[in-house]
Amino acid sequence: MAKRSPKNRRPPRQVAGDRPVVVVCRGGGCGNRTKHPGFDHVAQLRQVRLGLDGVADVVSSSCLDACDHSNVVVVL
Repeated sequence: MAKRSPKNRRPPRQVAGDRPVVVVCRGGGCGNRTKHPGFDHVAQLRQVRLGLDGVADVVSSSCLDACDHSNVVVVL
């Protein structure tokens, strides 16, 4: 698992409304073509956003610290 110091963390993006929030990890191993060759990370994020349009807010994260389990998507 990647460890990051608190000083490197940005505040979470604010989302409007009472809809669920889906966080898609794009950092560490989740967005890494070396770890996942041939996987289209941009298309994955696009498909998640299209599939959840109007149902949930989809945001990307630079790292969710769960690199051993990539690709990581969290529903809040």
